Amino acid sequence: MKISLRNRLTISYIFVTIVCVFLISILMNVMLEKQFRMYTRQNQQRSNLELAGLISKQYSGGTWNRSVIDNIGVNYIERECL
Repeated sequence: MKISLRNRLTISYIFVTIVCVFLISILMNVMLEKQFRMYTRQNQQRSNLELAGLISKQYSGGTWNRSVIDNIGVNYIERECL
């Protein structure tokens, strides 16, 4: 059984196309995952800096304003759990 040149070329083009689509999908998945990790890391760092700033403002006269810090903590936990 001989396969014609036309059929061989068609099969090879289909194979190359499938391999290219597969490689592109893997590459895009890796890139999207990397971007998402970077986004979440930056978002967490921004949130941590905001929280640290809010808490540091509650120290005055050598004491901490504990009730406000408790409220900040509760609000932060509620916001992060959503």
